[in-house]
Amino acid sequence: FLLTYACLMSTQPLLQQEDDTMTLSGRCYCGSITFDVSVLKKAPSIGWTKETMAPERGQLACYCHCDSCRRAHAAPVYYVVYVPKDDFKITAGHTLLRKFRHPESHGSRAFCDMCGTRVCNFLRDDRLGKLDGRVGFFPNLLNEEHRPLPKCIKPFFHAHADEATMDLHKLHDGLLRGVNTTGIRLPPIFTWCGSILGVLVGAAGVTFAPAVISYFSQHA
Repeated sequence: FLLTYACLMSTQPLLQQEDDTMTLSGRCYCGSITFDVSVLKKAPSIGWTKETMAPERGQLACYCHCDSCRRAHAAPVYYVVYVPKDDFKITAGHTLLRKFRHPESHGSRAFCDMCGTRVCNFLRDDRLGKLDGRVGFFPNLLNEEHRPLPKCIKPFFHAHADEATMDLHKLHDGLLRGVNTTGIRLPPIFTWCGSILGVLVGAAGVTFAPAVISYFSQHA
């Protein structure tokens, strides 16, 4: 769950007040562990660089395709929302929460000792910038009263798209594709538009090049 690339940079300061937040509740599969999480009713803007990739307040939601997350969840992709640690509270089942940290991981994964449900992630790595110390919760664990899920925790990009086992080219959701080695990759539709524009520009060049060359030859 390393998010070493960016998201979208805020151009205005965050001015949220306490009444701009909402509390969501969730539970594990067996119900032994419950939690509350506070999120902003309007998702904050975030930045392109590691230092600004998470706001001081508010949530960061994404789909993650990295190998470690896929293995930990035994799923082709997982949906996570990162919030400041003070915004996430375990309300029952503290003693049943178990943590595991892989030697190469950038944090620990917590699960229920009774049913095995992945409850949350705890990020701990200075290299994560503002994400360091955040807690990741999984919207799929939220209680029934929060369905459909609030728009403020809707994912806005695919993290580690270069490690995806899914064919993201067939997924036309308009979300950015985060690539660990090259930064942000635009959704396929933007690639297609760029290709079409390139063809049009090339055609225009072929059409008008002779006239341009002739003009400069005569006025040289």
